[in-house]
Amino acid sequence: MNKKTIKFINSVKKDRSAMILLLSNILTIIFALTGQWDLLIIMSGYWLQSVIIGFFNFLRIINLKDFSVKDFEINDRPTKAVKNTKIFVAFFFAFHYGLFHFGYLSSLIAFMEERGINITNEIYPLALIGIIFFLNHLFSFWYNRKEFEGKKPNIGKIMFFPYARIIPMHLAIMTYGAFVIFSGIIGYELYFMPLVLFLVLKTFSDLIMHIVEHNKFKDIDSVTEI
Repeated sequence: MNKKTIKFINSVKKDRSAMILLLSNILTIIFALTGQWDLLIIMSGYWLQSVIIGFFNFLRIINLKDFSVKDFEINDRPTKAVKNTKIFVAFFFAFHYGLFHFGYLSSLIAFMEERGINITNEIYPLALIGIIFFLNHLFSFWYNRKEFEGKKPNIGKIMFFPYARIIPMHLAIMTYGAFVIFSGIIGYELYFMPLVLFLVLKTFSDLIMHIVEHNKFKDIDSVTEI
């Protein structure tokens, strides 16, 4: 086991919010496999998690007391670290992040229609995933609420961190589409393979981005502008 892997494992062990995140993903995987949930339902649940992440990031931005605008521009113009700036950034993030997720939701709905899945019949698994991850990210928001005290985090970097969590979802949707097309060609369904790949990818990407994000904030001091 290399040094980077050991460091990552130790970071997860020391961070209660990371451990809760890992537990949340494990619970979701257990419920998904024992309940034989369709991959599209699981992906919809993780889409919901991503929306929850965006919601708490919006709160994080709006609650900033002191922040840096280093290398951050609005309409190609330098801006100031004032209250109006953080309000604008918070709502711009909500709008832009929302557009991304509307696109992903459209893809998921299209796949569901193709499979003949009625989402209204899948309220239980979606609600269960939503509750698990809402409580998880609520705890993380509370647990890390003091990470910016005495520091000047860069508001632009805070705004862009959640987008990194979209990447695994985007790859999973494309992978799922490829498997569906390939399944149609060979006349055999291959849904289990992308299911396992997606669950593993999603869990590890969640942990990695959580550790990267919060370690980045914890490592800065009062005069460093991230």
